[in-house]
Amino acid sequence: MPRWPLITLLLLLGASVESVWAQADEPGAAVCSQGVVSEIRIRTLQLFEESPTGAAEPESVVDSEAAKGVMARAYRFGEKIHIKTKDRVVRAELLLEEGDCFDPFLLSESLRVLRSQSYISTARADTLRQPDGSMALLIETRDDWSLKISLGLSVDEGLTIEGLGVSEINFLGSGWTLGLIRSEDQESLEYGVDVVAPRLFTTPLDG
Repeated sequence: MPRWPLITLLLLLGASVESVWAQADEPGAAVCSQGVVSEIRIRTLQLFEESPTGAAEPESVVDSEAAKGVMARAYRFGEKIHIKTKDRVVRAELLLEEGDCFDPFLLSESLRVLRSQSYISTARADTLRQPDGSMALLIETRDDWSLKISLGLSVDEGLTIEGLGVSEINFLGSGWTLGLIRSEDQESLEYGVDVVAPRLFTTPLDG
């Protein structure tokens, strides 16, 4: 076989391989059958805040007799002092990011993970196909009661309080738990602080 045609063939083969690698390295080169996630917006609702999308409010708010009169005012007061979950906390639980290929399964799993958080009562998502074929996501969550009070009682020698605990399981909307504990028996009186930080490298003051 002549020498020059062989060299030409090798050069052409090398150029083809280089072109394939270059295309693979380009952003968005991967084929996304359902489009790329171009935007993820987070909407966090208060305990009884009405959803702009028209999603139903919790039944206990709309229909329950307990939600009327004095109890209704108590609920609204609790909502006023409640700090909503920060967007970054919700976003950190998502299995999809902007720039990823849209995957309905990962979106469904993301909502399942959000609903498993004790400070979130509901989670839903809306998808909107964009003119360029990409997908925009709206993640909507509703906060749940996050202030928990526990009381330890003893009836051995009359009714006495042996323990008292107050925990905020969504401290400043960060997903952190901060608890204060007081326990007492015949021999000692103890105080304790309980801190649970799911995301160790963030702080409750982060935006």
